[in-house]
Amino acid sequence: MAEGDIKVVGLSSPKGKAKVNWKILSAIIGIVVLSLGIIAGILLVRQQQDVREKAQQAQCPEVQDCATTDPNLLRNCNPPEGDNTPKESRCILAGRTEVCGNDNFCCPTAGGSWTKDLTKCQNLATPTTPSFGTMTCSDNFSDTFDSTIDSTKWSKVGDAKVSSGQLVLDVTSGQQTGSKITSNKYITGDFTITFDLPTLTKTGTGAVTGTLSLVSSDGSKIVTVGRNIKQEVHNVASNFVPGNQNKSVTINGTDSVSFKVERKSGKITTSYKLSTSSSFTELIVFTTTLTDDLIINLIAMPVTGNPLPATTAKFDNFTISCADIVTTPSTSTSISSNTATPTVTATGTSSSGTKTATPTSTTKATGSGTATTAPVPVTGANLPTILGAGFGLIMILVSLTLVL
Repeated sequence: MAEGDIKVVGLSSPKGKAKVNWKILSAIIGIVVLSLGIIAGILLVRQQQDVREKAQQAQCPEVQDCATTDPNLLRNCNPPEGDNTPKESRCILAGRTEVCGNDNFCCPTAGGSWTKDLTKCQNLATPTTPSFGTMTCSDNFSDTFDSTIDSTKWSKVGDAKVSSGQLVLDVTSGQQTGSKITSNKYITGDFTITFDLPTLTKTGTGAVTGTLSLVSSDGSKIVTVGRNIKQEVHNVASNFVPGNQNKSVTINGTDSVSFKVERKSGKITTSYKLSTSSSFTELIVFTTTLTDDLIINLIAMPVTGNPLPATTAKFDNFTISCADIVTTPSTSTSISSNTATPTVTATGTSSSGTKTATPTSTTKATGSGTATTAPVPVTGANLPTILGAGFGLIMILVSLTLVL
């Protein structure tokens, strides 16, 4: 080394190619790949959410349909419901009129087609609404139909009378309105209704029905249960509008049938019992909650035929009671038979020889069963959860890579 040259330790030029730090490079590649995965995941989740949004009920005004697709259904957007969905009206009450779009429609026959010809509803009896008050299951509204129709309880439409200890509802051939009696009060709260429908006959072709119907004050919610003859087959059937939840069972046409309708916390269960049975058989538990005050109708009605067939329906032993109401199944189901033993702990002090027992909330369960709740299917996922989980995974992988 020549005199005057300065040697700097550690700054000499390296020989050969620099070595690659594979740990750092692997970490960078991992971060890039995971970041792209998160972006792809977000896009897929957005697509799933779009599918769910598109699957929701269609909105007004595009979905307005005034008996075009289904002659029995009006879907009116003028005005729409509060959530911008159409107001739906079924042609299930003869004489009922509704508006759809800019036109007026009438329902000439129950179960028929809506028509703009309002003259077909001019001579039809409109549904009778109660003129006063409400009643509960304890108000003694029961009626065995021994002698006459009690005008303090019922209003009648058409040929309704009491004969031989039964309510007889006659409909002549071609008559569109049917015959019925309607309660003068709304029924409110929980209840059990039972009644017998021993006879349903018809003369002529077509379908007829003898039913109990429970109708909300605006006519938009209707529960029916009873017996019908359609294509000469005898059934017992139950139906709920809106939603058209229904159940039908074929029976022996000569059997007398008893029916039960129970409401507990807004849930309605319908059951039937043939004359050969000792207990009721469940028809259907309606999933829709119905807490409205309800009008009670007993109805004989021709449904189809040209001309409409003559119909006779007989009812007996109508009762409203508070007993025998069962709790309808919820979405939470017990898989085994557990026995719950509540415990009560006595606490407090006594200066006069009296102790106060204070129940605790302790409950001992014996058994090996578990309770499961039916999951509600949801399409898509929660975006903040996905992002949080993704970034957490990135940090864990980066940390492990650097350590290794």
